[in-house]
Amino acid sequence: MDKYPTLPFALVFYLAQITPERASLSADGRHVGIYTHKDRGISAMRLAIMNDDQLSNIEAEVARMLSKEECDTITLTFSTTDDQSSDLGVIIEKGKEPMIFTWHWSPIFGMTLVDDEETMKVIDTWSGVKLARDLMNRKA
Repeated sequence: MDKYPTLPFALVFYLAQITPERASLSADGRHVGIYTHKDRGISAMRLAIMNDDQLSNIEAEVARMLSKEECDTITLTFSTTDDQSSDLGVIIEKGKEPMIFTWHWSPIFGMTLVDDEETMKVIDTWSGVKLARDLMNRKA
């Protein structure tokens, strides 16, 4: 990244608030969070993906949330498969490069920006990310 990005404060505050709830979720399956942000407001949806047949639910929810309301950003978080207490997320804003971050939800809240060329190259393969980028870039 050329410069340190500005993170949406409402999103950071929301993730901090739900960190204890995220830490209490079962390790079974994959957890995906979808968050739209407008001004000080956040709309959120969490999906539990138990098998690959359910991955299309992510794109369906991204499309539903972006068609339902105006937003400045959409963020998707994905549980990781390692033993780390963190999720990997991507913040998408019209006309800007995606911001990738790690959301640490245990033992305490934290966020770390991911500035990794390899990760940037593959984010469009994550369920819902390419659709979210396409839809955000079509917004007026």
